[in-house]
Amino acid sequence: MSTPRSAAIGIDASRANRSQRTGVEWYAFHLIQRLKTVIPPEQRVILYSEEPLRDGLERLPPNWESRVLRWPLRRLWTQLRLSWEMLVHPPSLLFVPAHVPPICTPKRLLTTLHDVAFIPMPKAYNPLGSMYLRLMYHVSLWAGQVLTVSEFSKREIVKYFHAGPERITVTPLGFDDARYHVPDETEITDCLTRYGVTRPYFVFVGRLETKKNLRGLLESFRRYRQQRPNEDAKLVLVGKPGHGFDVDMKSMGDDIRRQVLQLGYVAPKD
Repeated sequence: MSTPRSAAIGIDASRANRSQRTGVEWYAFHLIQRLKTVIPPEQRVILYSEEPLRDGLERLPPNWESRVLRWPLRRLWTQLRLSWEMLVHPPSLLFVPAHVPPICTPKRLLTTLHDVAFIPMPKAYNPLGSMYLRLMYHVSLWAGQVLTVSEFSKREIVKYFHAGPERITVTPLGFDDARYHVPDETEITDCLTRYGVTRPYFVFVGRLETKKNLRGLLESFRRYRQQRPNEDAKLVLVGKPGHGFDVDMKSMGDDIRRQVLQLGYVAPKD
C-alpha cells in the first residue's frame, strides 16, 4: 500500500497513549516508536490521540505531527470524534494498530487484527463486546488491508470472515530487548519485597479473564498444592480483572484463594 510522498499517513495513537498499557497498547506504542526511525523524512505523518502524547510518543521527528482530538465523553472517541476527523480532514492512509477502526475511514485503511477468539470461544467474551468486535472486523476487512500476528490468526480470519488471504499480511510480534533481560538478584529481591511476594511462587501476567484460560491455571495450581501440601507456593496474578474473573475465582475453594496474590497493574519495569 504505497502512499504518495506529498500525502499524509495518519496513525491512531489513542491506545499507544494510555497510561497503563497492556498487550495491544504496548504493541501500538512500540510500533509507533519504531516507525519514527524508518519512515523517510519527506513523508508526513499525523498521530491522532484523545490527550496530549506522553512517555516518549511526544518526541516527534520533524515530518511528524500530533493532532489531539478532544472529546468530552468516556466512550465513542473512535467512532464519533475520529470518524469526524476522517470526514473533514482525511489523510491519504489511516493506520489503526488495533482492531477498532472508525466507522468513517479515508480511502485507504490499514488495521491490525490480533485474533478472532471471540468467535470459536463466545462464552469467554461479553456478548455485546463480541457483537461489536464482529462489526469492527467487518469494517476493517471491507475498507482496507489487514495485518495480523501469526499464520494461525490469518487462517482464522479467512475462515470466519471469508476474507481474501491476499488482503492479510502476517507481521510476527517482536520484543523489547532493552527491557526484557535477567536482572541481578538484588533487583529481584527488592521487587518481591515491595509487592509482598515470597518464594516459591508462580506468576501469571495478563488481563485476568476467562479467555486467558484463568480457570485452567487455577485448577493446575490447586492440583499442585494438593500434591505438595508441605510446600508454601503462591500463585501471583499480575493484571487487571476482566470478563469472567470473579466467576473463575469463586470456582476455587477458600484454601486455594488464600494462596493467590492479586497485584493488579504492575509498573512495566517491575
